[in-house]
Amino acid sequence: VIYMGMMVALALVDYRQAGLLKRVDVTPVSPGAYLGRLIIANVVIATVQAMIVLLLARILGFEPLGGPVGIVLAALFIALLAVTAVGLGLLTAAVAKSSGAASGLAVIFIVPMMMFGALLAVFNDMTRNIARFMPNYYVSESLSVIFHAGRLSDPVIWQNLFILAGISLVIVVAGMQIFKRVVYQ
Repeated sequence: VIYMGMMVALALVDYRQAGLLKRVDVTPVSPGAYLGRLIIANVVIATVQAMIVLLLARILGFEPLGGPVGIVLAALFIALLAVTAVGLGLLTAAVAKSSGAASGLAVIFIVPMMMFGALLAVFNDMTRNIARFMPNYYVSESLSVIFHAGRLSDPVIWQNLFILAGISLVIVVAGMQIFKRVVYQ
């Protein structure tokens, strides 16, 4: 899901360089509607991919706790993380002049999210505090509670859901506004 931001940035930069976004601008479709469809498509892709991975894990012997409600919650967390990733992709595409620049800029958010947000480099309180700045930290922590403890009523899940929703909203709105301002001047 995290790499989705880079893929969106690469695609939008290529579309801008090829003049496709200028063509969209002269159609009756508004830039907001175009970007909204881009967000929805990527959210669906990310959620389906995550459910396929979960299904494969189940086939290979992983028995997640939380039942069907836990799976729905997991899908919701993944969808919100996808919204955040697309927002980061929009921000990256707004400032990148080429695909190479977009991929380089995307690494700035991908590497810390992979290390800290996925709990790979969370060893003590200091690194946990750094991880809290990563949107996927809230996904990783919540999925651990859902699938390993099965405590669906745990307040941490709901607190993380609201935090992630807020982060997603801020990033995607900022990404859309800045991208529209830069590309559709």
